[in-house]
Amino acid sequence: MTLRLGIAPSRSFPGNWQDILQFCLEAGFVGVELKYELPFILPERFSPGMMREFARARMEHGLVYSLHGPYVNIGSPLSYRWRAAVDEHLRALEVAQELGAETYTVHPGFMEAKYATPELLARGRRLTAKALQEMLRNAGEITLCLENQNPAEGDKAKCAASPCELREILVAVGELIRVTWDVGHANISPAGVMGFVDELGLERIAVVHLHDNDGRKDSHDPPGTGTVPWKNVLDLLSRRENNPVLYLELRNKQDFLRGRDFLHGLMGRLFSRGWAPDVDVPMGFTSQECNQFSGEKRSLHDY
Repeated sequence: MTLRLGIAPSRSFPGNWQDILQFCLEAGFVGVELKYELPFILPERFSPGMMREFARARMEHGLVYSLHGPYVNIGSPLSYRWRAAVDEHLRALEVAQELGAETYTVHPGFMEAKYATPELLARGRRLTAKALQEMLRNAGEITLCLENQNPAEGDKAKCAASPCELREILVAVGELIRVTWDVGHANISPAGVMGFVDELGLERIAVVHLHDNDGRKDSHDPPGTGTVPWKNVLDLLSRRENNPVLYLELRNKQDFLRGRDFLHGLMGRLFSRGWAPDVDVPMGFTSQECNQFSGEKRSLHDY
């Protein structure tokens, strides 16, 4: 198995999608997960021409693309709000198809915390499943992935923050839906990182988000700076026959490079000791590229 590292910049990342792509190419990552959300989709920062640029980069460099859907509420008990949220996802799926995205990440629904009841949260899970079923009919060859969310976020009560709640939605929708495993979110859940996968199952994971925290707050810090058991995470992922892209979900270039270096170093130490003999080299690079690590510098200006 080869670990493949990509980037999933947060909404505070400076610049637009083109700047993200430029950084991905220069830093030698193998893929990008883009967020279909403000500020990236402001009219002045989003243009149809970008889709052609991304298509050229995908063909020339073999990049993998994923799209993170908008932060809308597909668990809303109000029908007109639910409909608007689903329609927003359908528009985003059209963009994902233009990009040539392989996967599409979706957040389950939520309720306002002070009004949430077990009955309303259960209804939100049913409405999330209903939305996913409609989205599947419009997804084409894109794999839809339901993400485990941050269980504690301000005034929001999440409809599916635990493994059993996510499983309820997965069962309702069927085998075509997969999971985006957010390692940082799992680290602040009661089950913990490894317990989360033990409960949910490794076989449904198609996308992985990598970031660190102190086990209490969803701070999206670089791997190696918090309490996530990274050796165990890499060990677990090495057992998969089909390895997903591992997207570093961080804020800025410095954090991406720091997280990349940490995971590369950890992987190198583990591999040098004979751990995980089915692993080739980190991040999809050749052994020669790993020695110099930075890899080939590529630029959009070549187009």
